[in-house]
Amino acid sequence: EAVVRVDVIVQAIRTSPSPQTHNQALALLAAVAAQHPQAVLHHVMAIFTFMGANVLRQDDEYSFHVIRHTLEMVLPPLVSSCDQASRAEQVAQAGPVLRVFVDALSHIPRHRRMALFSTLVRTMGARDYASAVVSLLLEKHVARVLKAAGDAEDRDVVSFALSLVHGLPPAEQVHTAATLAHELVRLPAEPAPKGETAAATAETEVSDLFVNVRRMVSRDLRTYRLVALDFAHQLLTSRQFLAAFSPAGPGAEPPAWAAALLSDAAAQLLELTATLTRQQQQLAADGRLPAGSVAETAWRKTQHLAYSVLDDVNALMDRATFVATVMRLLTQPDLKVRRKVLALANTRLQALDAHDSEAIDELLALIEPIAGLVQATGTDADDSELCACKQAALLCVATAAKRFASQRPELFERVAMLVICEDSLQAPNSAVASAALVALAVLCGELGTLLTRSLPQYLPPVLKHLHAVVSRLPDDATADDAALLVAALTTVQAV
Repeated sequence: EAVVRVDVIVQAIRTSPSPQTHNQALALLAAVAAQHPQAVLHHVMAIFTFMGANVLRQDDEYSFHVIRHTLEMVLPPLVSSCDQASRAEQVAQAGPVLRVFVDALSHIPRHRRMALFSTLVRTMGARDYASAVVSLLLEKHVARVLKAAGDAEDRDVVSFALSLVHGLPPAEQVHTAATLAHELVRLPAEPAPKGETAAATAETEVSDLFVNVRRMVSRDLRTYRLVALDFAHQLLTSRQFLAAFSPAGPGAEPPAWAAALLSDAAAQLLELTATLTRQQQQLAADGRLPAGSVAETAWRKTQHLAYSVLDDVNALMDRATFVATVMRLLTQPDLKVRRKVLALANTRLQALDAHDSEAIDELLALIEPIAGLVQATGTDADDSELCACKQAALLCVATAAKRFASQRPELFERVAMLVICEDSLQAPNSAVASAALVALAVLCGELGTLLTRSLPQYLPPVLKHLHAVVSRLPDDATADDAALLVAALTTVQAV
């Protein structure tokens, strides 16, 4: 290894005008890399930069064979080095190599592209780098096509990225979509403003992202989010993916790997929707997102697409996976995420077949943990979000009780005791109290005399709410009071 002069081989590649010399030298480098990988590692960028500018344009079979063989021999040392590195170091080492191939895409003969990129992703490792290649391809699409700086071939970049991912096993396709969502969570709301301090902060925030946020303006960043989410949506609803995911057809038993990956994907997407909400609210509060502006419209479209992708993942989950996922995410400290989990659970409860006893039992296992959320406490800082969470939990209870309380009375008797607790029915927040009254009215209507023995516990708070609202009529009543009055009267009628 000490006598191998890799720098001389690289210099020969860079200075020779002969394609034959390039091919022979690359073949020699591949042979050296097989025996002495570390000797080649320090010259990886020089090798691939030259390939991107010259060799990748060749269209003969032998040159293409040499390129693929070089990838298979030279990249593994880089991958091994990255495995031991931090995320920021991985991006710094592998990012430029991947970018060489993405930048050279339009110069690679069209019929060679898929085989070359498939070799690149397979050699680097699809689990760790497929999403990186996709994100760079989507960045290229945003930078060139949307700015009308690319040629006609650049307009096929998104389709090419989809075809590339379709060539992976279905588990890696799901993982790629989830990793894209995770990358979007870490994007800043807006590019950093100019200035040394801001630039230093931004450098820390984006140094572990493969996409080059530092070169983006606000429009680029908004468009990249939209394109990335649209890509994930197209991927998870595509005929090719669905056929690979469930070869036996819709409704068949999902593959063994699906539970963990889909659960993680749902968690990433829920975190993304919560992050997008926070970022949008912050921009609006700072006056940087005027109502009706192009930027505000783009943010709304982004939120809509994020929910669409979440629905796609939800549709892929069987009941057992869904229940396990919801159970895990109900303990999320992020209240926005928790509230969105409850919305998903409520949607599933509404769609549940009332005659499928097994499915009912599986999903109703969620109801007591969901009802237990009304007892959660928080700080003043998150009081409004906590109240919204309690309302969402009580809505789930009401939905489930309306459909299934008469079939599972013992379960819903226990749930009723949680609804009438001090933190729910007797909560000082009128919105929470109104939601509890609605849930209680449904429970009373469905369970009938079974709740008679609990009458002393819940009737006094109901009458107290009714008296308080009536005493404020007609001059001091608010919209919340009107909702509370209707809910209290409904409950009294049900009792």
